[in-house]
Amino acid sequence: MERQRSTLDGMSVVYRSNVAAAATHVSAANYFDTPDDGKPNPFDSLPLEMCQEIASHIESDDDLDSMLYTCKSLHVALTDPHFWRKRFLQKFDSPRPDSNVKENNDFKIEYKRRQNVLKYGAGGPFSFFTGNKTREKFCLQVLREIILDSFQNGSGGNDRALKAVNVWHFSEFVKNHDLVLNLMHPLSVAPTSTRVVGRLHERTNPLLQTLQLMATPNILDLDRRRYGGDSQVWGFPESQQMAYATATERPIFKGCNGLDVDIEWCLHQINFWKYHMIREEECTLYEAYTELDVAERPQFWPSVLTDSGNATIGKSWKGAYGFLTREEDIEVVRTGKNRDTQVNDEFNSDDFRGEFQDLELTLTDPTEQAFNPLFESILHSLEPPVQKARTRAQKRCASPPPTHLPSRSFRFGGKGEDAEEEFKADGWLNPLPSQNGIPGWQRMTMMKYYEQNDGTVDTTSLWAYEGVYLPGGQIIVGRWWSPLSVANGGDMYCGPFLLWCTDNHEVPAVTR
Repeated sequence: MERQRSTLDGMSVVYRSNVAAAATHVSAANYFDTPDDGKPNPFDSLPLEMCQEIASHIESDDDLDSMLYTCKSLHVALTDPHFWRKRFLQKFDSPRPDSNVKENNDFKIEYKRRQNVLKYGAGGPFSFFTGNKTREKFCLQVLREIILDSFQNGSGGNDRALKAVNVWHFSEFVKNHDLVLNLMHPLSVAPTSTRVVGRLHERTNPLLQTLQLMATPNILDLDRRRYGGDSQVWGFPESQQMAYATATERPIFKGCNGLDVDIEWCLHQINFWKYHMIREEECTLYEAYTELDVAERPQFWPSVLTDSGNATIGKSWKGAYGFLTREEDIEVVRTGKNRDTQVNDEFNSDDFRGEFQDLELTLTDPTEQAFNPLFESILHSLEPPVQKARTRAQKRCASPPPTHLPSRSFRFGGKGEDAEEEFKADGWLNPLPSQNGIPGWQRMTMMKYYEQNDGTVDTTSLWAYEGVYLPGGQIIVGRWWSPLSVANGGDMYCGPFLLWCTDNHEVPAVTR
């Protein structure tokens, strides 16, 4: 075997590359039909393992397929299922423990499925409006498998980029195959009537919406011209209406037990932020966003996604909140009249252009100090989920009964600065079940407050936050509101917020 290894090591790089180049010129005809010129085939003198080792250096699957027909020795080597296990592990993260990919032949089948999807997508330029076509469903299922297997080889530590193979594949698919290009397109959003131009409107595939939300870093990518044209934003008036909808009109968590994330609402929020962050012509957050380093912008998940209930939280965060100050503007937006009358959003800044806040968060020990009862009466952070009466709609519930959930919640504290005045934060992360087959979601509730000179809480200046902590803990999207507006019997004064982690530091959780 040492002799064989020496033979391989002695092969020049030029020779290895020539194997691929020659393979592209070989006819796809059966190798038995190839005329015998009397010269010995060099591959016939090599053992099976050596042929497979050579083939493993061929990057292109098309070249590899051509190589299959070069000679009998290579045909035998490349039809061996063991080769495809190795090929799979070269290109993708290892399958997760509960995956159906276990035997050598399973690796071959799954490799072919994934490469087919990654290369061809849904097969057309007008894909993923509703995600209900057979080919689209197939693509979405394969993408979910790629996400679920991500980081099974480890999170990588300082070499994180080298370990994020599956995340890279997912991101490249989004760029190459229009997964988010048609976000909130009129054909992908259910209208007020179920009938559109004489046909029934299809309900958008929930898995498509979930994967689009997982692709938030792609949606907020400034360099979108690389994969789909300009910074076109579909349906902004509808997204703006969603952004300022009250919790009564559009609760973030719904379903049989209040544990289903309203994915569509979250996508509207991301679409709202996309409009302001990547469109220069809006003169709102674009300038501040372009000044951020790439590492300071929203990132993908950095580790295995799980429902185990183990919480970590990054230390450094950036974000923004949007608001409207005039009651008439709020009325226009909430009634949907913003289709005809433009309403300008405002953001946290003293300038007419928006800017981003910096926030530091740290997981804390909940036993050190009791959670403020006033905060809990507003946020309902620690209320257990309640199973509602069974209805026909319960069959469509995306989450299991509450008894199947981790019982732990995780408390965090924080501090930041708004209008040059320091504020503090106190809140909780509550684990949620998988959403459409993707694990790792959490509910975030937080009270932003200011302290008076004597160290007590200024109860006249409280700002409540509730949001969705996306799988992987890098992005939080949600709603802020003024508790005073509700306490005084008025309509909820509220708006959207977006937070994203800007470091790779994760703090071990202290459980309750």
